[in-house]
Amino acid sequence: MSVNVALVGLGYWGPNLARNLVGVEGARLHTICDARGERLTELARQYPGVLCETDYASVVADDAVDAVVVRHARSLSFRAREGRARRRKERPRREAPR
Repeated sequence: MSVNVALVGLGYWGPNLARNLVGVEGARLHTICDARGERLTELARQYPGVLCETDYASVVADDAVDAVVVRHARSLSFRAREGRARRRKERPRREAPR
């Protein structure tokens, strides 16, 4: 059984994250999501069959998605983690002590 993974926020590291997710045994890159359609188009050519989405909420609401990897600006960190946790797509993690 494989885990369907969505990658949200492509940015600079998105292509590297997608490549790594495809290489993980037991994982399946299911959806890629970015607000910029041109970034989706570029990456979709490399991964035919992967769903493309511009709306984060749609990705999180998709019952076929088992896990969400979010790459985003640091300023969005709390909002993104809060949304995933509310929808139980992620185990809560503790912050590392400083």
